[in-house]
Amino acid sequence: MGEEQAVKDEVLKYINPYMVNGVDIGGGGSPIFPQAINIDEQQFPSTVQWHGDARDLSFFRDGVLDYVFSSHCWEDFDSEEKPKILAEWVRVLKPDGYLFLLLPDEQRYRASCLKNNSKANPNHKDPDFGLEKTRLIVQSDSYLNSHLTEIQAIPEVGYSFFIVFKKA
Repeated sequence: MGEEQAVKDEVLKYINPYMVNGVDIGGGGSPIFPQAINIDEQQFPSTVQWHGDARDLSFFRDGVLDYVFSSHCWEDFDSEEKPKILAEWVRVLKPDGYLFLLLPDEQRYRASCLKNNSKANPNHKDPDFGLEKTRLIVQSDSYLNSHLTEIQAIPEVGYSFFIVFKKA
């Protein structure tokens, strides 16, 4: 079972995917829920509805989605881009909408790569990336800090962490 499936039960505590609308950013070939709008820049046969850049959700109006789920995408961006990207993801959320992030703890991820004799993802930009750094990014950005409330964090999901925010 992949990490995304491991957090599915956690996501279901907050939403009923059959009753709400949302997106899975960077879901690749397997979005968190089949009814989620699957956004990815890579080409996956028949599962990605929108091929595009995660930085730009301009094809959505403000406040139209109940949730944004993203797994292993946000860590691929430079530190200065991260707040802007989250702000874009938050922009499309309705008030009381949820932002779900499944992200690698870079230290545990690299240890896992060494243990399994596999190459680390060269797109990961920050060797110190983790839950606390994610919290610091949100807390240090006035827009994010005023719009997002952390409501759950699971520090260890495999080599990743899972964090849930609610939009004010």
